[in-house]
Amino acid sequence: MLLNPKDFHYDYFHQKRGDGLSGAIHIGTPKTNGFCRVLVKDLYASDAINEYLGCNIGQRIGVNTPRAWLFKPPYSKKKIAGIDFSHAVGIEYLENLGATHIESYENKESTVQTIQGRLLHILMDEGDVISFADSMNRVYTFDFADGLFPPNFEKCIGTPVMYMRFSEDSDEMYYERIISGVERSVRDDMRWYLEDLKEEGISEEIVDFAFSSFKERFMSEYVKNQFSDLFQDIEVVFSGEVAVFTTALLKSAYNAMIGVTAIAA
Repeated sequence: MLLNPKDFHYDYFHQKRGDGLSGAIHIGTPKTNGFCRVLVKDLYASDAINEYLGCNIGQRIGVNTPRAWLFKPPYSKKKIAGIDFSHAVGIEYLENLGATHIESYENKESTVQTIQGRLLHILMDEGDVISFADSMNRVYTFDFADGLFPPNFEKCIGTPVMYMRFSEDSDEMYYERIISGVERSVRDDMRWYLEDLKEEGISEEIVDFAFSSFKERFMSEYVKNQFSDLFQDIEVVFSGEVAVFTTALLKSAYNAMIGVTAIAA
């Protein structure tokens, strides 16, 4: 489902930490009942794509994340409240998500939720600080902006950058290098994280359960239709080229998961 920008009132959202790398955020309040308030990020298309994927994949595989939506075109010729909806994402507003949660592993349930939240960020190739918060007696994870779709590929929206070679003396395409790098990064970071958990003294039983159930749900959901409906939305909002590239990025993350097990060899 794509949101209509004109269905909300917008106000600047004051963050306790101030405006971060994603710039100013607005809160959208629906003009009619029946929908939630949303936090709107619109500085980078990469932020919108990554938030949309991270939140929705998390929802489908049982990780506690807010919901997220893209905004449908055609866009208003004039910005609404200064928001550029041509590359915006609306993220479900949940109380307390601004308060960072410390990974304390207080009990088995919160430990599993925390581990799986971090696994989702690793799967999304998150390069920023990973955010957690307690909401509705659950450990939620959020902020996937610096993820699979790299900021330097903003230019591939409406330009032929996808056809650039990695270097003048190479037959490898630039986007191919990015895609292969995601697979290595996700696989290595996943393994390092699992090893670190055991070094921290988290029981092998909990680590194995958290990872195995996470992997099983993700692989099962991916095999169904490769999350094709999410990429269809990305194609509608951005372009077919962007959707193809993003699809390949997630497939690379999927390929990385195949060879990772909870119990390190």
